[in-house]
Amino acid sequence: MTAIPLDGPSCADAPPNSSTVVTRRATETGFEYLLLHRSHAVNTGPWAWTPPSGQRLPGEAVHPAALRRLHEGTGLTDTEIRPVDLGRNHALWMTRDITARRPVLNHEHDDYIWVGAEESTKLCQPSIVASSMTTVDAIPDVEMDFRSLTDNDFALLSQWSHRRHLTPAWFHRALTTTGAADRYRACLDPDHPINVHILRINGVDVGIAQLASVADLPDHLAATGKSDDIAIGFAIAERRWIGKGLGPQLIWSIICRLVMPRQPTPARVVAFTARGNRASARALHKAGFTTDGTVQLGGRRRTMHCFNPGYWLGNNQ
Repeated sequence: MTAIPLDGPSCADAPPNSSTVVTRRATETGFEYLLLHRSHAVNTGPWAWTPPSGQRLPGEAVHPAALRRLHEGTGLTDTEIRPVDLGRNHALWMTRDITARRPVLNHEHDDYIWVGAEESTKLCQPSIVASSMTTVDAIPDVEMDFRSLTDNDFALLSQWSHRRHLTPAWFHRALTTTGAADRYRACLDPDHPINVHILRINGVDVGIAQLASVADLPDHLAATGKSDDIAIGFAIAERRWIGKGLGPQLIWSIICRLVMPRQPTPARVVAFTARGNRASARALHKAGFTTDGTVQLGGRRRTMHCFNPGYWLGNNQ
């Protein structure tokens, strides 16, 4: 693999030791991408033009480090960044559509340009940089949020339980509306240990998310041995949003919008995938989860994935 040059002082040893934040804005003809020109580089060639990027300092949490590097390189503040692929040494993030304004460059850069996706892949070299632009360009700009489950959702859950990609991994069998009510009505009680939410993309119901304290789940507690963990689960029901690269964003939305308000300092966030559920396992890996062996849950063997909020979010928890 091509080594990525890192500007500035020494960087963190543990991965990811650096980040790229692909920064884009919407235009009438599609997204444009912000590229910065390195001061010490020739006009074109490898590493001359890149999206905002840089190293993580020793002891610095990953998300704050990426925000810091974006601000230092462009002057952008209060910018939302979303995970694309955190499961590698050089983490990849993307911004939402930002309001166009003139970047404020630091000493590491002497010029900037806004270009379309195709031109960005020509300017960004070597291929490891160009591929980051291609990856982000394929991800739609969406707004995710959640609403609490209500008794009006049982018909919707029944409908989703008949989706072939959800039946074995999530619902285990197709449900009638009555069957969905029997399974989920107890979760409407605020004191129930499992919180169930409906995922919305751009205001439309498209999936399900749930979370619970491991201390309230005997099988999970026996499997993990850690009572202060929070367990999460998720599924996108509507196929139009599957395969769009939104999995890491969904998982971080669950952590930041659902887990942290409930328990601001969990030791870990854990998730469990069934054998063969490669899509969810891959999304968890790209969201920063590590695999921690297999466990028995409800008589079924599951792979356990773990996320350390302090390592990734730092004081932003």
